[in-house]
Amino acid sequence: MAFSIVGFIAMCSLVYPAEFRS
Repeated sequence: MAFSIVGFIAMCSLVYPAEFRS
């Protein structure tokens, strides 16, 4: 499960780096 969360966060940071780092 944790791996899925990590992958989700990684994808979000790649798709919306500005939003994620906001």
